[in-house]
Amino acid sequence: MMRAALLPCLMATPVLGDTLPEGCFQSSYDLGHLAAHPDQGVEELTLWIGRDAEISDQDVFFWIAARMADQGQGARDGVVGQLMNEAGYCRATPPGCAPDGDGGSFDITHQNDTGIRIETSGMRLVGDGYDDGGYDNTGHVTGLNETIGGRTRYDLDRVDAAICEAVF
Repeated sequence: MMRAALLPCLMATPVLGDTLPEGCFQSSYDLGHLAAHPDQGVEELTLWIGRDAEISDQDVFFWIAARMADQGQGARDGVVGQLMNEAGYCRATPPGCAPDGDGGSFDITHQNDTGIRIETSGMRLVGDGYDDGGYDNTGHVTGLNETIGGRTRYDLDRVDAAICEAVF
């Protein structure tokens, strides 16, 4: 997988100014949280923000993956238990990221030493059957938004880079 090959290049990256955090972030939601938020279809969310010198010394990239829950958009889109993912570019002002094409985006609305908050806007995630050539009708597509057309917030903790290595 190309993402796995690129990840070691991203591990020792400086923060781009004070506006764009780089590193590995994750949030896992237990059954109690999911029961209290029945529209939430994400069980675990992992995000890597960093640079890849093999592609560009100046651009900042992201990789995001969500393990989908048995509720919310996970159930609605038929992707329960699947690991859905996406990748793309980040911008510093205002801080946020988006995949190529019309795949939505997320803004980084809060950051500190312990983590970040992202707010999604139509952020697409894809599963098996989707590759760089496009959707081939054998895979699945879902999103991070709990409601179609709405925005959804996720708080993610800064975690060790080894967690992102294992996911990506």
